Amino acid sequence: MSSEQRRRLATAAANAGYPASVLPAVAQATLPTYTAGQQLADRQLGHVADAVELLAEAELSAEQVGALIAACRQRAPHGWRETFWAFAVRAVRAQAHRARIHAGRTQTP
Repeated sequence: MSSEQRRRLATAAANAGYPASVLPAVAQATLPTYTAGQQLADRQLGHVADAVELLAEAELSAEQVGALIAACRQRAPHGWRETFWAFAVRAVRAQAHRARIHAGRTQTP
């Protein structure tokens, strides 16, 4: 396994404030065939790192990620991943919108 991808995932998780305990849930949301404790290949590690970076961009805390995954699993057992990622993408868009608004307020002509 690539130490580069593992390091990237560890860095992304640390920057987001995500403890190692949240990563299996993110991996399950990202990789449909993943089971807890399974060793990940380089490509899979990259996908999970991408997921963590997106969730961090959405400014979702580890607690919020866990709660959102649980709620999506309960509400849509057969399509929970799609529901989860749709919400995460909407959260990223909302954060980007807020950032644009804030940037517009702080600029001086």
